[in-house]
Amino acid sequence: METTITIVGIIAATIVFLVIVVAGGGVAHLCGYSFARFMRCAWPVVLIPSLLFAYGHFIGRNLLTVNEVEVKFPNVPKAFDGYRIVQLSDLHLRSFASRRDRLEHIVDDVNALKPDLIVFTGDLVTLTVDETDGCMDILAGLKAKDGVYSVMGNHDFIPYYRKISAQQKAAEIQRLRELEAAAGWHMLKDTCVNITRGGGESISLLGVDNISARPMFPTYGDLKKARQGATGSMKILLSHDPTAWDAYVVGKTDIDLTLSGHTHATQFSVFGLTPAAFTYKEYAGMYTRGRQMLYVNIGIGETMLPMRVGATPEITLLTLRRDN
Repeated sequence: METTITIVGIIAATIVFLVIVVAGGGVAHLCGYSFARFMRCAWPVVLIPSLLFAYGHFIGRNLLTVNEVEVKFPNVPKAFDGYRIVQLSDLHLRSFASRRDRLEHIVDDVNALKPDLIVFTGDLVTLTVDETDGCMDILAGLKAKDGVYSVMGNHDFIPYYRKISAQQKAAEIQRLRELEAAAGWHMLKDTCVNITRGGGESISLLGVDNISARPMFPTYGDLKKARQGATGSMKILLSHDPTAWDAYVVGKTDIDLTLSGHTHATQFSVFGLTPAAFTYKEYAGMYTRGRQMLYVNIGIGETMLPMRVGATPEITLLTLRRDN
């Protein structure tokens, strides 16, 4: 199915490029330039979409990068200096329907990092909860000293599947929560947990259901509720959509670090240039505003087209450092 979608995409994009090139040849002819000569020079342009689609499907989405980031704050407790957090995001499990072995490799790569904590910042599925079939046993293999914590992204609320009623949708959302719990994941549904080390030092991990500053992505979470009971000297928020950072976190809360996903860097990036830059203020990597930070993980799976060009699937390893 995924290969079929890619082939259709290749054909459609090639036709579009061909039309553009032929139109360009027509303009060149009107300007006194030989149409045939123009086409001989321009025809390689038609191959560009075919090559990009093929690369993105067969190679690009099967790559994996581990981005290691040191996060320095003066309020990192001494007991947490060197604390290792692995962030995963946007698995979109339909992406692994025919690549379960790839999902197993991802789990192995994460565990090899020996994390103290693993966090998942939403969008486990794309359209339906059935995408989890055959995957949750694999994901249950993720191991960290302080466990695996997750939040819900916009896709996890099944907004794009129109064939079920509101009641059925609510049942499916609850089923997804239960599947994550059965895999040993701890879902933070507008709540927090205080993680303690020897001597009583602690950091707080907060999590919200999807919150967005954009009306096209409904807000389900309650950040005020999630902050209740957060007593750690450092506070880390899991919030799927990075637009929530600007709208509700920076300058409005004492949250030090926010971890998000959602953008995928549009699954396309060439020399660091991505269409995501035109639609998101924060779309990939680390952002700092005053003493508050946001990290946007560009995810592992795909939506729409099963391909990634340049926007390599990402595992993030964040190491907390005490900045004296």
